Amino acid sequence: TAVDAWRSELRAAAATRMWLAAAAADLVAILGDAGITFAPIKGWDLGRRVYPSPEERPTSDLDLLLPPEQLDRGLTALTAAGFRPLQAGRRADRYLREEGYAAALKAPAGQLVELHFRLWGSAPADLAAAILAAAPADPALSPSARAIRLEHAFLLAAFHVFLDGPPRPAGAFRDLAMLAAQGLDAAFLEKETRRFGLELPVALASAAAGELFAEESCLRLAAKLRPHWRWPERRLSFDADIDSRRVFLARLLAGRPSRHGWRLLWRRIWPHSGIVEAATAEGPWARRRLWYQWNHWRGKTGPGEPR
Repeated sequence: TAVDAWRSELRAAAATRMWLAAAAADLVAILGDAGITFAPIKGWDLGRRVYPSPEERPTSDLDLLLPPEQLDRGLTALTAAGFRPLQAGRRADRYLREEGYAAALKAPAGQLVELHFRLWGSAPADLAAAILAAAPADPALSPSARAIRLEHAFLLAAFHVFLDGPPRPAGAFRDLAMLAAQGLDAAFLEKETRRFGLELPVALASAAAGELFAEESCLRLAAKLRPHWRWPERRLSFDADIDSRRVFLARLLAGRPSRHGWRLLWRRIWPHSGIVEAATAEGPWARRRLWYQWNHWRGKTGPGEPR
């Protein structure tokens, strides 16, 4: 029955959460001992602070944000404790430094950890630093931990909706409704949205969340942001599925800030060699590039980072 299926999913989510909690405890202790400043983000953060119980916000990994200058120290501390970096190879490391945004590691028990030292290539370059700078200390988690402002968590969740194409899980919009229900500072949220040029994705995501979950504050935010769309953003129509490529193109044409700008279009055609190296087996480089490129053009690989 539907109830049995729901209970089975809930048990699975609870087991996954306990499995991740064990890795999180080790992660927090290691980074704290090393004096690494960090802030949980995305599912890990929302499950801890926004949902009534962590199991209500399923997640498969642990995402955190840390200052770029502390990335190498963080990687050194974690690898010494048995965490295994997934980016291996000269080209993959160059991609991480030049264009990437997160170093991925596997915990000793297999849980995935992502150290975000920047945000996605299509996000404003200074957004990550601003979020960390405004985040108060979270001593209950670790002496070096921070808790990002919930308004900034809302911006991240709204922007993240459009990194991949539809269909989108209802949970992506539920995150926004749950955040809005916490009593966010509406004036600060609107100011930060406009400061970073995120009027289009935040308005679209807020409107969808407001309609799906009857959250009036989301609908009000969307109504306030729409008049600030620039001409290309107003001209491009958005269907019920809210095409990610259309959002991406509208922001580029409108001159909105992003870390990689127009270079992202080229990367969707010709991914960085580090992406190819990380996704293919050992062998002659020309063969690896041709194999990956053929499958990429056929849509059989990921979209080609950075996003």
